[in-house]
Amino acid sequence: MKQFITFLFTFSLSLISAQTNLKFISNFGTNPGNLEMFSFSDSLNLKVKAPLIIVLHGCSQTAEEIERIAGWGTLARQFHFNLVFPQQKISNNASRCFNWFNEDDISLKNGEAESILQMIDYAKTNMNIDTSQIFIVGYSAGAAMSVSLLAISPSTFNSGVSYAGTAHGLAKTPGNALRVMNGKIDPSQTELLALIDNESKIFPSLIIYQGLDDHVVAPINADILVNQWTGLLSIQSNECLKTSAFNSNDLIEQVIYTNQKSNKKVIVYKIASLKHQIAIDPGTAENQGGVQSIFSKDVDFYSTYQIISDFGL
Repeated sequence: MKQFITFLFTFSLSLISAQTNLKFISNFGTNPGNLEMFSFSDSLNLKVKAPLIIVLHGCSQTAEEIERIAGWGTLARQFHFNLVFPQQKISNNASRCFNWFNEDDISLKNGEAESILQMIDYAKTNMNIDTSQIFIVGYSAGAAMSVSLLAISPSTFNSGVSYAGTAHGLAKTPGNALRVMNGKIDPSQTELLALIDNESKIFPSLIIYQGLDDHVVAPINADILVNQWTGLLSIQSNECLKTSAFNSNDLIEQVIYTNQKSNKKVIVYKIASLKHQIAIDPGTAENQGGVQSIFSKDVDFYSTYQIISDFGL
């Protein structure tokens, strides 16, 4: 148990709390997962229908912290999209991790996954949402939960991002979570696909970020997730385009896997010298941003900006 509690604290991108323009929303649904909902305040004032991005924090974080470090609000103002931030409660998980390793919490009509889907339904009704453009982004434990939402409710989302996350369904108990994170469970593609009910479902594109010096979530997890998602999208492993030194940055490798018929994609960013951190590039240019912290790193690559670019926003 001591080791597991340690994992809960380390599976995180903890940040110093700061004031942000988030609005707490109560009574968004029956909330079976007992989560909290926050929206970016500007999202309540958009006059035209705009895309919605759901952003899930890592362990030990709050909605305010992930908004600040990754610069989501700044980009939302600049490019006119809505933001919703689910937030974990300490009463659910002592380290504020989303419970991606509990089967009840990653199943339809149950637990935390259902609460997040209810937040999306609330946003559709109460915010000016373009319902044809709904995206999800998760960091660390939030990344694992985001992948599960894409797997169990694929028609809800256009695309999603896993930032230092894991494949869906590998850790259905807390006891398996550490083994998954450490890359000790490496199933075949057939076994990975068996974890997802994919009958008659069309799955969205997925974007994967992974630091190659990450000692919390082993980098092999990115490869496992690629294996799972390319299988769901019927993409052959040789149907890819690799770009070393992406955007002339020697630290960044981009690989794009594409289904030529559906144009669905799996896009992977592997970042050298990056630990369990968010890649940022503080500055004043349009494609610069993020806040320096021990849980973020300036690698001259603003990953949040690249995410919205890949979303087409």
